[in-house]
Amino acid sequence: MRNFFAMIGCATLLVALAVAAWFFRAELRAAYAAFREPQAGAAAPATPPAVASSTGSPSADALGRAEEKEAAIGDAGGPGYVAFTAEEFASLVAARLDPAASAAMDSLTITLSENRVVLGAQMRLDLLGRDLLGPLADLLGGRQPFRAEGPLTVRAPGVLAWSVEELVIREFPLPGSVVPRVVERLAGDSTGAFLLPAPATVGDVRVQPDGIVFYRRVP
Repeated sequence: MRNFFAMIGCATLLVALAVAAWFFRAELRAAYAAFREPQAGAAAPATPPAVASSTGSPSADALGRAEEKEAAIGDAGGPGYVAFTAEEFASLVAARLDPAASAAMDSLTITLSENRVVLGAQMRLDLLGRDLLGPLADLLGGRQPFRAEGPLTVRAPGVLAWSVEELVIREFPLPGSVVPRVVERLAGDSTGAFLLPAPATVGDVRVQPDGIVFYRRVP
């Protein structure tokens, strides 16, 4: 008898559920549709963040591409602008550094972000001289990671100036008063800038996270 009443109870429950489903079929259908499809006004899937920076190292192929682009904008009938990747610009920098800087730095990289050029390298501190670094030279030893950062501008027709505003050896930022002296020791420029040759037709440059653009000088 107990099993019989249990079966009756289950049957009653099933009937009640079926009746409820019938009376509330519109609401159930709407709920199911909302589950299967995004509601109007729902937030769209997040888009990937924009590229904040790009990094490149010198290579022979990249140098060849960069020199072709320089030749193009240097030609009287060439394009109004040319764009260089971080790898291409790193190749130009490595090929055109002052001999003192080339001797002191290796494993060079260039990182580009908005209006900023960052040079990373391994630096031979002994070639800078103890007079610049003082006790830091004894503390750090011979060869250390080096990072220099700043904007890139056109100083004069045929000359780009990469002005170093921040300079870090390993994790030690150098005082602002020392930075121009280090740059002068490496590049021979007392204004704290590395000077790089460029086609005389270049009138402006724009540093962006995905590359550097040279714009033709307006006559």
